[in-house]
Amino acid sequence: MKIKKNTVEKNTPKEIVQVKESNIWILSCVFLFLITVGYIYIVTKYTENIPFGDDYDLLNGFNKIIETDNFLEKFILFYSQHSEHRIVFTKFIFLLSFLITGTINFKFIAIVGNIGVLLITILLSYSIFDYKNKQTYLYLLPVFLFLLQICSWEFLIWPMSSVQNTYVLFFAFVALFLLSKDKIYLALFFAFLSTFTSGNGFLTFIAGFGILFLLKSNYKSYLIWAIFFMITMSLYFYSYKESPHHPSIIKALTENPKQLISYFFTFCGSIYQVIFQKSIALKAGIASMAILVFLIIFLKLKNIKIEILGYLFFLLLTSAVISLSRSGFGVEQALGNRYVFYSIIYLTLTYIILMSYYKNSKFSKTVNLFFIFISIIYSYKSYSLNIFPLNNMSYVQKAGVISYNENFNDFFFPELYNGAVESRPILKKAEKLNSYNFPPISLNDIKSSIVNISVPIEQDNNINQGFEIIEFKNYHIVKFGWAFIIGKNSNQSTIYTVLTSDDNKKYVFETKSNYSMEVANHFQTILYQKCGFTFILNKKDIPKGNYKVGILIENDNKKSYVLSDKVINV
Repeated sequence: MKIKKNTVEKNTPKEIVQVKESNIWILSCVFLFLITVGYIYIVTKYTENIPFGDDYDLLNGFNKIIETDNFLEKFILFYSQHSEHRIVFTKFIFLLSFLITGTINFKFIAIVGNIGVLLITILLSYSIFDYKNKQTYLYLLPVFLFLLQICSWEFLIWPMSSVQNTYVLFFAFVALFLLSKDKIYLALFFAFLSTFTSGNGFLTFIAGFGILFLLKSNYKSYLIWAIFFMITMSLYFYSYKESPHHPSIIKALTENPKQLISYFFTFCGSIYQVIFQKSIALKAGIASMAILVFLIIFLKLKNIKIEILGYLFFLLLTSAVISLSRSGFGVEQALGNRYVFYSIIYLTLTYIILMSYYKNSKFSKTVNLFFIFISIIYSYKSYSLNIFPLNNMSYVQKAGVISYNENFNDFFFPELYNGAVESRPILKKAEKLNSYNFPPISLNDIKSSIVNISVPIEQDNNINQGFEIIEFKNYHIVKFGWAFIIGKNSNQSTIYTVLTSDDNKKYVFETKSNYSMEVANHFQTILYQKCGFTFILNKKDIPKGNYKVGILIENDNKKSYVLSDKVINV
């Protein structure tokens, strides 16, 4: 009698591949969801209902719009210039905020601006996404990791800038995408929107001519596009006035072309300062542009989607125009926080071009995994490098509001407001018209808290420090203090304030760290660039009496303490 052996059913190789693809699809969707939610969380956490920089000028203009009952005057104010731009769309978002919330809500405006980043991410992702192919979900990870992070953290604390700088790109890209699909009239609408979102938006029309050429469009399409271009330019430059604060374009071309070229490539390579350092941006910009040119020549254009070429052409034109108009400020200005976003898109498009070419070949996984690795490193470095200045500026904004709410003679952080003299009348007018009010933040909301940390008995002579104490009715404030351990990197230091009573009881308070480039420049080393600190004492937090003020610095898990000559009376 034969005994049958137990048989185990085995999956075929095809079934195993299908299971793996399904797992990849699920994991990719989870990661894409987490990246998006993480970005939304950071945006909602750090954006404040507080204006910043040019937001005050827009608030002033909006006050005038509310004051006038004349529709024509309202229209003219909407159409009016802001610096060298006509930011009609940004003003529309201000109006939308006013209509929805009953006041101008700068948090709402900043969130709308950062939705623009998400929209750009989705639009660029579309170029390599195929919903029928689950593998392409994995292809999207680098796009989301590159774009949905805080390298351009000004987009979170500067509402006007976030709307202007993201939607000019989004509208331009949508216009070029639609034009590549031969939907010329819809494309014209978005090109017009882009132009009246930011000055560089008119370059959408010029990039559009390139797309029409690649499409081998007929004479009629060229004519329609050209007519609308001329009409848009006529409207844009009607009663246009050059900004007196910007460098001359002619001088940039004739007197300092070397600086102009350096600015252009530094602008294009500014993303690489996040991974490496600022000095690498120029060389990285040259290399990244060379790689893009090589890829376009190597792929012979026909293998690259037309809309991608349109996006690249628009970015190159924008980089050139910004370089012409801003290089007079110095090459360092090309590393400006909000400009890094353009450099990120260059890198993202490089990845998209490669994936578009290799996605159906055996090299697709290699290219994809390489860029996933690079994007993870970049995202981590970007977060670790930028979370401090973002957190610090959020604190500075609140401190400025407190200065106003507490009716101090001058602002706690006057640089935030273009000067108290200019900003106070704007804010007072807004309060009167009920167009905007500062949030009810008090010093108690950002006061320094007591922490349970031991203090060394012996003092350390290697601590260098300086600060002044300002006394108010209920608070003592150190607003521009600095302290560091000689020879130690202040980026790795945590500064505390120690108050010692007459009976030798010690109270240790946390401080708010900030950059102090003046101190770093004075001592001629970047080791001390993060040596600044702010200390706010609520007098109710400690018993009455006289207190000697000391500084405690923790660096590399070692504590150093020094007693200053300052005394606080509570």
